[in-house]
Amino acid sequence: MAEGKDLMRTRERALPKPEISKPKASSKKDAPPKPPAPEYRRPMLHSGNYPDAPRDAGVFGPVGLLGAIGRWARRTQEMGRGKAVLDSLAGQPMLLISYEQISQVRFDHHTTRLALEHDLTKIVDSLYLGTTLYSELESASTPFGKPAFKTFCLMAGRFLQSFNSAAFIDFMASRAEYATEIAPLFTEYFRHMDKDIVQSASELGRWLNRTAYFAAKSEAEEFPLKRESPKSSKSRKRRPKF
Repeated sequence: MAEGKDLMRTRERALPKPEISKPKASSKKDAPPKPPAPEYRRPMLHSGNYPDAPRDAGVFGPVGLLGAIGRWARRTQEMGRGKAVLDSLAGQPMLLISYEQISQVRFDHHTTRLALEHDLTKIVDSLYLGTTLYSELESASTPFGKPAFKTFCLMAGRFLQSFNSAAFIDFMASRAEYATEIAPLFTEYFRHMDKDIVQSASELGRWLNRTAYFAAKSEAEEFPLKRESPKSSKSRKRRPKF
């Protein structure tokens, strides 16, 4: 009977552990070669949705689009097609659809000429990154986001779109130091004026810059580099006589 009871008992048996095959370490030689990186990549959303988009798309977005078309035409040697596209945009209304609003802009022929014959994208980047406002010379922080710099960018964007005298006055209202890359911007604006007058005004500006530079340099050299320490100044003070 004892043997029968032992046979009727059920014993729990441990399930066998499944065998997990470890992946074999593959050498770098066996890995397939990576495909070459494409020439044009989709940029990040905050930088626009086309190559060479401006850093401040809210202000320079429309002008940056013309600059990107001109740079593409020069890079791909498609100057004819680029000129045809830019000429079709000059003087025509363009609708800009954003998350906040729908606006309409127009471009002057000066802007399309800058985009095709010069690097308008570099001009826009230099206005945003290479401009130093006189009000921010002694500030250690970056000017981006400050009201004065936002106003400057807004006036610069309007001037690049319209190229009229009113927009130029508003643009020049901000006293600032500009990068040399924006020189074609002023050359294009004064294209309709007499060349001799423009050249004489340019030479006068260079002379004023050189004079101001050497005056500041001589003043800095005359300024004492080492100031007297407080101890030496105290030792030189005469004691009052009683």
